[in-house]
Parts: sequence; C-alpha cells; structure tokens
Amino acid sequence: MKRLLIGYGNELRGDDGAAWELARRAALVGWKTLCVVQLTPELAETVSQFDQVVFVDATHEPGPLGWQLIKPKAGQEWPIHSGEPGRLLGLCQSLYGKSPKGWIMTLPGEDFGYRLGLSEFSQASVVEGLERLRKVRLR
Repeated sequence: MKRLLIGYGNELRGDDGAAWELARRAALVGWKTLCVVQLTPELAETVSQFDQVVFVDATHEPGPLGWQLIKPKAGQEWPIHSGEPGRLLGLCQSLYGKSPKGWIMTLPGEDFGYRLGLSEFSQASVVEGLERLRKVRLR
C-alpha cells in the first residue's frame, strides 16, 4: 500500500507552516511526504501514483484536530489561487483513470501573521497530528 502525506501552507505565516512541520516529522517515521505552498493541478500525476493520500493543512477554526474522508470532486475547473484536495483527487480520476483514497487533517492554529515558527498551540496540534498518523489505519 503506497501512501503519501501532503502538507500545504506557508511557513512565513506562523502557524500556517504547521502542516510542513508535521510532514517533516511524519517522514522520520516512514511516511512519503511532500510540502507545497498550495495545491496545484500539476500535483495530480504524483498523487495518482499512490493508493492513499493524507492532505494536511492548518486552520483558523477553533476546536480539535480535524480528520475527514475526502471524495473526488468531478469537473475541470480549478480555482486560480487555491486548490482543494477533493478537486485534486477528481483531477487524478479524470486524467489518469484512478484516484487514491484521501483524507484531510486540519491542524488548529492561532497566529497566522508574518513570522517564522509555530505558536505553542500549533506545536501541540502537530504533536497530536503525528500521534493520529501513528494510530490510524488507513483503509
């Protein structure tokens, strides 16, 4: 079973870099990872080569770490400045005839201003995210 974790966000925006930090840590425990600023159509070829993909993004929304199954979204339209995981999976299906099973993990953050480094709150989200990855069995 080939699985990929894609962390996306901007490390220059404080807690928005949490997904990249989680990806770095996940790589140390055996995950194939990729870090990008945003999801783009060009990722479809790479993503289509995996059986499972976990998208990780930071969120302004208060609350616990999020974990949700994603269904591929059909259609050829792509937002100009930000892609969605479901659209990327749909593009895999459209272009390559297959799409991996996908999930999105959202890491709560609190400081998304221009700065390097994560807040303590976001650091705790990353630790929780890594624990979730260790425990979850993707099927």
